Amino acid sequence: MFEPAYWNWLILTGVFMLIEVLTVSFFFLFWGLAALVLVIITFAAPGLDWHWQGAIFAALSLIAILLWRQLARRWQSRKDDAASLLNKRGAQYIGREYTLDTPVENGYGKLKIGDSLWTINGENLPAGTTIIITAAEDNHLHYRKK
Repeated sequence: MFEPAYWNWLILTGVFMLIEVLTVSFFFLFWGLAALVLVIITFAAPGLDWHWQGAIFAALSLIAILLWRQLARRWQSRKDDAASLLNKRGAQYIGREYTLDTPVENGYGKLKIGDSLWTINGENLPAGTTIIITAAEDNHLHYRKK
């Protein structure tokens, strides 16, 4: 261990940040931030016992992770954010109007949107009918007649 103690936390901060850069997991970032705060604390209070340093590091890491989870939940719950639609491609079409190129028969049909062909579910309609997408479920879009 190096003296003064803040060198140990500074090295640990660098190690955690390097691991974070290499893994891009957001997990080591919080440990790195907690270690960075310990650099400041041990610089200001060099006589702080290592037991207390470890307890403060654990508490700061836990607080940082819990705060991040709260922030991430709020961010993921925002419907207007493009990232919230990342794995829900069909959700971006809800509320939009499209004209059927082919008829819907037996409750199923195909709708071309951009360069994708979607399966649509709803009432039987002839080609040329304007529809509004009401829901997206897996790779199926549900609609209603306009």
